[in-house]
Amino acid sequence: MVHGTPYWDGELADPVKVHWKGQWLSSGTGTAENGGRQSDGRYFPLLISADNQHWELCGGLLEPLPNPELKHHWAPELRVVQSPETGGECLQMVFSAGATIDQMYTYVAHSTEDRPVFRSAKAICHGIDGHIFGDGARRYLYRCTKRTDGERGTAIMGNEITPEHDLIGAQVPILQAVGPEYMTPFGYVAEGMFVVKKFGKYWMFISRGYYEWQYDTVVMEADHPLGPFTILDPERGSFHLRSADPVRRPGHVSVYSEGQRDTLMYHAYYMGRKVRQAFEMPLYWGPDGPSLQPLR
Repeated sequence: MVHGTPYWDGELADPVKVHWKGQWLSSGTGTAENGGRQSDGRYFPLLISADNQHWELCGGLLEPLPNPELKHHWAPELRVVQSPETGGECLQMVFSAGATIDQMYTYVAHSTEDRPVFRSAKAICHGIDGHIFGDGARRYLYRCTKRTDGERGTAIMGNEITPEHDLIGAQVPILQAVGPEYMTPFGYVAEGMFVVKKFGKYWMFISRGYYEWQYDTVVMEADHPLGPFTILDPERGSFHLRSADPVRRPGHVSVYSEGQRDTLMYHAYYMGRKVRQAFEMPLYWGPDGPSLQPLR
């Protein structure tokens, strides 16, 4: 596996990209210094590029929320959606914030500015790594929560949501992390979900484990956005994102499209550095799912 090099030299975990108002934007979870705030006091670094290659750091995306106890801000997800207020296009950000790592909530915010700033946000529910997937007129929210069976670790939950981002019905268990490939000192861990619809199926990328070479990303498939999902065997399939020197612990992926091409984004540790940086590589599709190699 050839990972390449980071597309930006700074620290950037949980990376995302989106094309907005004639420019490319990228963000993610930034450095823990200064509580994660950028030079302008906002959270989540805002990178801007005219060509999707040369990037400039332009402050942050999120104004501090009214609750001063929110010390942790993680995993922003950006996508262009229809504005719930005007009906026109707007930029949506889903992210996690909380006073402690055990009190994290999933939030949603919107901006219409060319250089976006998110000035308020709505708390949806408890959980981290929130991901909203649109399927026609319907929307689904996925997030990681504590396991529901008493074991230590995480579970992936899903709900259909209303246009106002309220949950519909009871949460649906998508995955209870269990097994040696998920094991960490904190219990069984799965994280960083991202869903893509291709060939009439729903493909969910998940990262699992946490430490050293064990951390990897695999894919699950289902016939419905809320499952049931089946993990594709990474030893037999064509998709398995894993460590290969000098890149270690790649994961927490997202996917963006540029024309007919899809690109996989992820963070990893590079050349022995102690911080996570953002990488990307082409993503190919066939009826059997995604691949990191061109399909014949």
